[in-house]
Order: sequence, then C-alpha cells, then structure tokens
Amino acid sequence: MKKWLSRIALALVIMVVAVAAFLAQLDVNQYKAEILEFVAARSGRPVSITGDIGFKFTWVPTILVNGIAFGNAPWAAHKSMATADRVEAQVEILALLGGRLSLKKLNIAGARISLETDRKGLGNWIIDGDDEAPEFDGWTSSPRFDFRFYR
Repeated sequence: MKKWLSRIALALVIMVVAVAAFLAQLDVNQYKAEILEFVAARSGRPVSITGDIGFKFTWVPTILVNGIAFGNAPWAAHKSMATADRVEAQVEILALLGGRLSLKKLNIAGARISLETDRKGLGNWIIDGDDEAPEFDGWTSSPRFDFRFYR
C-alpha cells in the first residue's frame, strides 16, 4: 500500500514539474490577438493590451498583464471604461482543471476607472455585449456589477 501511494505521489510531482516547465517556456504573448478577440466578442467592448502577458510561478500560479484597457459603452464620454498599468490574478488550479476560472486574488496597479450612466440610468459597467439592462428605478437600488467568466 505504501509503495502504491509513493508512486502516485511521485507521478503527481512529475506532472506538476512538467506543467510548470511547459508554462515557463510558453510565450502567452503569441496568443494576445486571440485573447483580445475572445474578450471583445464576449463583452461587446474593445480591449487592448499594450504590454506583455506572462506567468509568475509561486504556490498559487499568477497571471500578469501589463498595460490593459477595456473599452467603454458607445454613449460614454471616455474612450475606455477601465485601464490599468498592471494586473495580477492568482488562479485556483483545481477550478481551472474543472473548466472554471476562479480567482483567489486580484491585484490592480495604476487603475483608472470611469463609471458613467446614460440618460435612462444605464450604467457603462453593465456588460452584456449589447449594453441592455432593466430600466433604472432611481436611487433605491445599488449599481449592478456583473463579472462573468467564460470557458
């Protein structure tokens, strides 16, 4: 029984080292256009990344993105709803293996965020791909923030 468990543990360690070695050699920047296209298609907003995308290998893997801008609603006063100099997102590995994106920690440096509403009370933070939302019912309700992650 002990021999069997030690073999499984060794196999898991080898798999983790192999995945880490693969990710260390992977240049995520070569997929930048596809990533931007995916986010833009899902959100209905333009997205740009002027810096690099990378990984930081710690006990909790971290995705790093430098120089990111997320487009605003067409009616908004500013071109970008949000920009950041640097974003670090720690990802839960088990959730990712299960096909879900779950963040343990999110650090944003140099953020500039423009939250606006149109004449009907529609907030630019409502991201449905088509910017439609229920009618604004005055100050009795809080703004709705929807963050959806897709596979």
